[in-house]
Amino acid sequence: MGHRIIKELDLPYHLLPPLVEAGNRVGTIKESLAKELNLPEMDVVAVGEHDTASAVAAIPTREESFAFLSCGTWSLLGTELSSPCITEEAFRENFTNEAGVYGTTRFLKNIMGLWIVQRCMEEWSQHDEPLTYEEMGEAIDSTKPFVSFINPDEDRFLSPSSMIEEVRAYCVETEQYIPKTKGEILRCILESLSFKYRFTMERMEAITGRTNRCLYLVGGGSKNQWLCQFTANAINRPVVAGPTEATALGNIVVQLIAGKHVSDLKTAREMIANSVSIKTYDANYLSGLERSYERFVSHLSITAN
Repeated sequence: MGHRIIKELDLPYHLLPPLVEAGNRVGTIKESLAKELNLPEMDVVAVGEHDTASAVAAIPTREESFAFLSCGTWSLLGTELSSPCITEEAFRENFTNEAGVYGTTRFLKNIMGLWIVQRCMEEWSQHDEPLTYEEMGEAIDSTKPFVSFINPDEDRFLSPSSMIEEVRAYCVETEQYIPKTKGEILRCILESLSFKYRFTMERMEAITGRTNRCLYLVGGGSKNQWLCQFTANAINRPVVAGPTEATALGNIVVQLIAGKHVSDLKTAREMIANSVSIKTYDANYLSGLERSYERFVSHLSITAN
């Protein structure tokens, strides 16, 4: 397919370097660079050369089949497969197959992440109303659950002039309660994200025919305890949060495997699970959650974006 596209675009194919599998040695560091950085001669190893590929390599699991959520500004929810899943249903639901390390496939979908929260926090700071992490939690905890929702994947939330007003405008247009306080706005966003994760996870499991025991949540989002707890409640399964720096760890373990310091990816993941801070959030029963989820899906006309 790549050859065909390049030919159709009349591009000089010979300028493109060969594809290299993750874990392969591709050469040594340049002598001039080694001298500048005061480094010894060392191998250069191809790693999972997309940040999500490296993050998934660092999932702290001992399970053969698992679901992951790499969450920061954006979210990627998926599972690791031995080969691509190319079906009509996967196409309709807009899932992608991306190359992982050691011949694996990351079957996943892109979802909004904490971008909406980040923009709201920036606006409050600009108006001299900044929130600390503790104040953010107090604000959320002081509000009622499942009052208002947004579809976080709508284009309107990519770059509005005011994210706060865009959240409120969505609620006005969908005839919901309009969140007024910081806590109400934050809870609206985080609960909406957690429900969108459930929505996507259910479709992923239906397509692959695999049900997962829990959801491994890595990246910056793993530090947001409310997002983690809301997601555990929404999927009614544990959320295993951490490591935060999964991309860096995934990069490192592939290099360790290449150097024969670690035997394989399974061993590397066990090593990470035993070495980093991980917190498990168990699902809490909340009255009205299922009705609210149904309302989230039907009232807001959520589709598989």
